[in-house]
Amino acid sequence: MTPTATEAPNVPAVPLDPETRKKLSRVSQTAVRSTKERDELIADAYRQGASMREIGRIVGMTHPGIRSILIRDGIYDPSRSDE
Repeated sequence: MTPTATEAPNVPAVPLDPETRKKLSRVSQTAVRSTKERDELIADAYRQGASMREIGRIVGMTHPGIRSILIRDGIYDPSRSDE
């Protein structure tokens, strides 16, 4: 069988101990929650008049990254010429 892109070749699966599994799950949930909170704050700052570059500098992202978040969340419409 040929390994897929997500499988490592010839590496047996190792079961995680329950404590590690619990910590990994908790960290993953925290990351999702943190990302959602960050994106909401980015949208709030943009609505209040902050530029994408300014927001990017504050959160440590590029302005195209900020723009992508705003487009994805329906906050910024690149087809509108008045923005």
